[in-house]
This record gives sequence, C-alpha cells and structure tokens, in this order.
Amino acid sequence: MNTNGTDSIANNIATTVVAAMPPLAQQDVPRAEFHRTAAENHEAGLPDPEPEPAAPTHQDLSAATDLHEAQASPPVAAARPRLAGEAVQLRDDLLNRANKLFGEATVVQLGDERFPDVFQDAMKELKIAGRDDHLIAASCGRGSNLCAIVAATNNPTMMKKILELNPWLHDTLWTTWRGLVFIWVRLEESWRPGNRALPGLLWIADGILPAVDIADATLYPRGFPVTHQGAAVLAVKFAGLNWSSEINELFLFEHMEALHGKLVQQAGPRKWVLNYMTAAAFLGEALFLAYDKNTDSFLMMPTGKSSPEPMSKIILYEAVSIWLKDQAVKYPRSFPVGDHVKRIVSGIKECFAIERPDERKGLDQYLNERLERRPGSSLTTGELFDDYAAYCQSTGLAAFPQCVFLDKLTKAIREKFGLTKVHNVMRHHGDLGRMTARYGFNGLHIKKTGSVEAKEPKEVAEGSFNQASEPCPRICANPA
Repeated sequence: MNTNGTDSIANNIATTVVAAMPPLAQQDVPRAEFHRTAAENHEAGLPDPEPEPAAPTHQDLSAATDLHEAQASPPVAAARPRLAGEAVQLRDDLLNRANKLFGEATVVQLGDERFPDVFQDAMKELKIAGRDDHLIAASCGRGSNLCAIVAATNNPTMMKKILELNPWLHDTLWTTWRGLVFIWVRLEESWRPGNRALPGLLWIADGILPAVDIADATLYPRGFPVTHQGAAVLAVKFAGLNWSSEINELFLFEHMEALHGKLVQQAGPRKWVLNYMTAAAFLGEALFLAYDKNTDSFLMMPTGKSSPEPMSKIILYEAVSIWLKDQAVKYPRSFPVGDHVKRIVSGIKECFAIERPDERKGLDQYLNERLERRPGSSLTTGELFDDYAAYCQSTGLAAFPQCVFLDKLTKAIREKFGLTKVHNVMRHHGDLGRMTARYGFNGLHIKKTGSVEAKEPKEVAEGSFNQASEPCPRICANPA
C-alpha cells in the first residue's frame, strides 16, 4: 500500500463520516435496496424480524470496524446463523438487490483474488483477515462503469477535504465495511484512471470491493450496517471530480500517458527514449501554460484567474529541468541520458500555442475610432501605444504587445492615413531639460484627447526597434 513514500494506510487513509456529515438519525435516507419488510418475510415463509437496533449516528460509524464484534459477544455470537436455510434465502435476496444497485455483484470470500492488489495491501495493513466471511462484492470496471473512493474511518482529514472539493458526493451511495468507507460513483466517459493508492485514500476502478457483509445482514434483520448515505450510485464525469493538487497531478500524468504513450519507451534491447509529447502535454497542463506566438513568450493561465501571468523562459526551463530530475529517480535504469529540456519546451510551444485573431480587429477599430488627420498636430509612437493600450483595456479588445504594436503601426497608419513615420516629432526631454526629436507621425491627432505621458521605446531606425532578449509580455486583455 505504501507508494511513492506515502505512509501506512492505517494512519493516512482518510475517512469519512465522523465529522464530515450530519447524523444519520436526522436524515430521511431510503433504505429499500437492502431491507426486507415484514410482508416480504411472510411471503417468503420466514419469521418476522426481531426488533431492529436504533439507527446509528456517525459517531457509531467511526467504530464500524468493531461494531459487529461488540454485538457478537455471547450469547449473540453463539446464535449467529450460518449460511443455511433462511440465511441462504436472505443471502440470495441481498445479492439480487445488490445487482440492481451496483450493476454487477457476486458472493465472495476475503481471499478472493479479484480484490485489487492495492485493496489487498490495505486489508493487510489494517489486519482485516482471519475470518471466513461470506461477502457480497460489487464489481468495478468497464462493464458497470462503477468506481469507488475508499478511505478509513480512523482519520477524517483527507475525506473532509474531498467533500469540501466535491460537496455533491454527500448524495451518492456510501457503504462501510470493517473500518473502511466506500464512496461509490459511476463514470460516464470511457477513460478512467487505474487502481491507485493515493495520499490518504484509494481509487478503485477495476476489480471487486465489499458491498454487503452477509454476517452482519443475518445478525441485523434489515442489513445494518449496509447503506449509510444516498440511495443510488450517481453517474459523473471523471473531470468533474475535484482533487488536491498532489492527487490531481498523479491522475493528470496517467491521463497524458494514456493519450500519448508512456513517458519512457523502449526502442531496442538496451535503448530507451523519452516521449517528448507526453512530457510536454503533462507540463503544459500542470503549469496552466499558453504560448503566445506573436511575442515568443509563455503565459500562465490558471483556472479562475481573470488575466494571464507571464512566465519567463528561464523559470520554465528550470521547472522542466527539476521535473526531469524527479523522473530520472523514478526510472533509475531506463531513463535516457541527454539534454531533453529544449525538446520538451518546443513541444509545449506546439501543444499550447494560442491564436488571437481579434488582435488585428482591435488595431483596426482603434485606428478608426481614436485617430484622425489634423494639420499641425503630431503624435509620438509612445503616445500612440499608451492610448491604444488604454483603449483596449476599456473596450475589452485583445491588444498586441508593445513590441508587436510598434512593428505593425507604421504600415497600418500609412495605409489608413497616408502618413509616414518620421524622427522629428519634438517633445520635452525631462532628463536633458530640452526638446528632443522622437519617432512619430506629423499631422495625426487623437480624437478624444487626454493627458498622456509618453513612454518612448528605444528605437534605432524607421520601422524598427530594439527588441529585448525577452519579448515584451504586456497584454491588455485575455487572449481569445
């Protein structure tokens, strides 16, 4: 069960119910799936059920592992029926109802090899063994699309977090068994992660899991403890499940390998190669990256953020390098040696390039609505960019970064107004204390004037400018 340095499931598998949900006694929870009514008993020729114990609270569920043992003290333990006679009828009844509820169910024993390996490891660590139980197990997998989040009832921290991220999980089916809680969901899409031991819980998508303990069902006439929350298994999309960032990255990496292939692939008897597409797809998604072709720059666009944030190439190269070192540790014998960073960054550029077709529309609209020819007026390129940036910000139009704007401005104004950029537009230079010549356009005027303090780029010739090694990342509006 211990995977990637995680601690024992007995300490770390988080749980449930204890503080995460209101007491069951306050809920009107349908229990028809596993309950035999007095009328049904009469029709089946069975005796009427004994008085049922009081409905359990969630404090009771925290001790679900030991509950049936406590109830099984003499003389109750001696009176527990074996699977014969009426108990067999009850078993068959429970199995039929389990098939309706879960889609596919079967009677098994604890040693059944169909229990997933990660679940068997968990049972060993929790010391769940030694009793020849007869269980009804639900089958997870592609046939039923059934999956389960499994947690322990002795540590509620992780389950509280899962419920905070996914409050709708309160409405799906929950079952308990031997100190474990099973939150059942049915996935709607074809892809699902495989069985995995996660920090604080298990994700089970294939194999069988305990659904009903027949021993408990024979001891308690209405099948307690069986269903503790929800009356049906909810159908969801895996993308609709929210996880902690640590767990989300584990699932994301598995999904990228399913789409693009394994990260490390064997290309010969002693040759291994790195799958750059898988690496680029994972890192681009994990870092919320976008690549702006206009500026040859990277942006971070996290979900929920109103505007992108620039990421320098130096930081990106460092992040890729650190990630590669971590992967080399995971593949000590097969990780290929070489300089992989540049190839991965190139893959990110290819996968996450963004196009903003409305940038040109924004520039054309600016020229039409804000500028006009007027003899005797003049505008510097810096004054034009400041006004253009403010206009795009106020109208919500996508804007070119400054370096791209200046490159396109000369041709756009020549075509629109027939004016050529010059280097004789005089403005006062604060540091020198005198008038100096700037690049700009004579005979051009802003229709809606305002006080604009020019911030001139350092230009060297008409139609060109000094471009820094890191292109200008300024963007006035979100990329489309």
